[in-house]
Amino acid sequence: MEDNRKAGNKKEEQGVEDNKDDRDMEDNNVYRYTEAGSQDCPKKSYRLIFLILVCMFAAIPLSVRLNSCGMLSDSGTLRFIFGVYAALLMFLAWYIYKKDRIYWITSYSYQDACNMSREERNKIGFKMWKGFGLCYGGYLLYLLFGSILGTPMGLDAGVFIGTVIISCISC
Repeated sequence: MEDNRKAGNKKEEQGVEDNKDDRDMEDNNVYRYTEAGSQDCPKKSYRLIFLILVCMFAAIPLSVRLNSCGMLSDSGTLRFIFGVYAALLMFLAWYIYKKDRIYWITSYSYQDACNMSREERNKIGFKMWKGFGLCYGGYLLYLLFGSILGTPMGLDAGVFIGTVIISCISC
């Protein structure tokens, strides 16, 4: 009898191990489930934020190169850099909203984001996207009219800095 019980226990142990393997496979998916299993949370990744930072740093030498080729004036170089920064920040805010990456915002840790429902993360992300979108979209319109009207570089820089402050406060 003991041999039959041992054989049965081995099968039960294997079943437990099989369940552990299934849980490990779930971790490789894009969405991971919390202990309750009712909430989904995006897999933690910072690759896109790193790529955006690289693009922001790449905008400076690109604008200098365009200036040296005569394609941009000095004020056009600054407008180009600020325009790229505004567009990338708007894209970043949209991506945070769309992919629930609110843990990229310094107010929330990854664990806090995982404990929230998807609707709560969407609400926070939408608020950020709305604030950044309005501010930086308005700034891009300012750049368009500023290029036509020939506004001074100091005013362009001041408006950009003001836009950054307003967008951060609005979120």
